[in-house]
Amino acid sequence: MQVVVFKIGNEEFAVETSKVQGINGLMKITKVPKAKKY
Repeated sequence: MQVVVFKIGNEEFAVETSKVQGINGLMKITKVPKAKKY
């Protein structure tokens, strides 16, 4: 089985490659006015 592994915050996740439609690079983050900061 082949998987794609990715990290969000401090957690790692894996998804079977057969379930992946595509992989995008990092995208520019757009600030939303009046939204809480994370």
